[in-house]
Amino acid sequence: MHSLLRATALSTAALLTLLASPAVAAKPHTAMERLTVSITKTGSTVWGRVSVSYRSGGKKITKTCSAASCSYSVAKGTKVTLKETPHNAKTWPFSKWTVSGAGKMSSMKAANTSVTISGKATVTAVYVVK
Repeated sequence: MHSLLRATALSTAALLTLLASPAVAAKPHTAMERLTVSITKTGSTVWGRVSVSYRSGGKKITKTCSAASCSYSVAKGTKVTLKETPHNAKTWPFSKWTVSGAGKMSSMKAANTSVTISGKATVTAVYVVK
């Protein structure tokens, strides 16, 4: 009985030490921001799709937006990579990305781009008729 109590006391002490260690301590709260991805749409036709990828908690997250608009919750400071794929590059080729947020607007012509989330942002894949 005495051995059992000593083993239980040691187990409890070891558990308390483990829980108090920095490796198990709770991580500070990370502010999340809303990223909206929009894609050119005419009538019911969306002219492309966008692959959205970023790292969260040490894991690579990849999502695909095929709708006219998709929203994601992303940690502030996260670098997000965007890749567009047109549904028909001959008739509706990719033109540019527009990025807006925090009162600023910019555009990029490359088919792949990345943005670092510093607040609520909207990224639009713009397709034009040829």
